[in-house]
Amino acid sequence: MRPAGLADANGAGAAVQPIRPRGTRLRQALQLLWPTARTIRWSAVLGGLAAGILVLWAGKGELSSAGGISLTPVRIAAVLSCLGAGFIVDDDAGVTVEPVVASLAVRRGLRLLLAVPVLAVCWGATLGVAAALAASGPYAGTSVPHSLPVAGLTLEAAALLSVALAAGAAAVRWVGHGRAGVAAGPALLAFVMAMMSIGRYWPLFQSGSEHGWVAAHVRWAGILAAAAILFAGLALDPARRSRAFRTRRRPQPRARGLTSTVPEKP
Repeated sequence: MRPAGLADANGAGAAVQPIRPRGTRLRQALQLLWPTARTIRWSAVLGGLAAGILVLWAGKGELSSAGGISLTPVRIAAVLSCLGAGFIVDDDAGVTVEPVVASLAVRRGLRLLLAVPVLAVCWGATLGVAAALAASGPYAGTSVPHSLPVAGLTLEAAALLSVALAAGAAAVRWVGHGRAGVAAGPALLAFVMAMMSIGRYWPLFQSGSEHGWVAAHVRWAGILAAAAILFAGLALDPARRSRAFRTRRRPQPRARGLTSTVPEKP
């Protein structure tokens, strides 16, 4: 026979839920901003920008040629910038901070929140340098167009950045912390080489005057969406499984011939 009041106490205890104050996650995110900013390898990000601008200076003859502007130096600069951006996912303290309250998605989101504005400014500087070099050439005043297709190039750079980030997140998941930038660089270069090798059947790197410019950038948008979805999926905690894939534990069947040893009450 149960003691009096036990059922009421169990019911009251089961109804009690921990109350989380409002704005707790926001305060946690604000407290993590400065420590997260210190762990990002800004030298690699800025080094990619510097390498891209050097490529533009080296290829300024192609930016202002008689046949029109060549987008190859700008695209090489975008690839170099994304090579440096692959180190954004790197977190040397990742093993240490895994048990903290903030989830992996929150920590990755903070890194993107801090790094994406810097990358946007760097890309704007790259486009500004390329436009200035194209306008300063000897053929700038001719009838040949020497303006940069800023929107299309920005879409290509965003897709390359998404590929690099997704490759870095995959390296962290399956290789270990501190390997994102090292793995993202070769993966991005392999992706670019693969796209160039199948350019005859699936062209991506078109010039602004070609008829396939719009179709190529529809493909770039698809690559951007696929890489972003992959990066978001890899930002989830590995221990957290979706309810749709959880299997319920079935009760094990009782062995035949075994009877209960508990004596029945008279």
